[in-house]
Amino acid sequence: MVLGLDDNLNLGVEIAEGRLELLCPRMRLLRCPNYLDVMFEGAGVIKADSDGRLWYEVIGGYPASVPRLCDLPRPQHGERPEDSAHVILAAEDGYGRECRGTWMTPRAFPMSTHARYWIVRGRVEELIAFSKRPRASLSECRMVLRLPGILPLDQPTRTVETVDDEERRVTVARDRHASELVGARVEFQEVDHKWLQISARKEGILGPEWPGFICQALSVATAKSSRPLVISRSFAEGEQLKIF
Repeated sequence: MVLGLDDNLNLGVEIAEGRLELLCPRMRLLRCPNYLDVMFEGAGVIKADSDGRLWYEVIGGYPASVPRLCDLPRPQHGERPEDSAHVILAAEDGYGRECRGTWMTPRAFPMSTHARYWIVRGRVEELIAFSKRPRASLSECRMVLRLPGILPLDQPTRTVETVDDEERRVTVARDRHASELVGARVEFQEVDHKWLQISARKEGILGPEWPGFICQALSVATAKSSRPLVISRSFAEGEQLKIF
């Protein structure tokens, strides 16, 4: 499930530019905090808008009843919703891969006066997918961000263009930097003057807090907020992909 750097970059660019559209034949809204009760079910889509924000839309058929989502308690203005008033999105794509969102309190609306089909749509702050892998001692983490500003990248990348195995053009750009941070080997690489890829490797545990640590350091260095578009992690027997 964890993508390579090129795949992560493509996914991040699609989100940032509003081109991501993931069709999901099975989407469910599961009641919190145990995620056992299905409050709404159908098919739909997850997509990014022009501002790079993620949205979901689910359409479900309920010809003889009202979706259970309509029975969730609604807090009065200013009240904090109970845990059991929240749901999470569980979406399955055409390959059977499932991702899950964060807690939310959406509403279902009938698509017509006959109320045969109902629709739920809204924002989703992040989506997380997990999968298993053979156990390994090496932990890895990869991130894609919008380039937050000018960074002191000091290592060159040499690009050679050829025609019929003959070199026609060679370009050199200082667009990389590698160093040791918190016991991990970390590499930063600028792409197309717009994106920043960060990868880290470490023997042992590279904890879930590591992306936040790096983003905070970038924010201090550039005086700009740094928020990832994509994070992929591999650790012990598991892999995780997170998009924002």
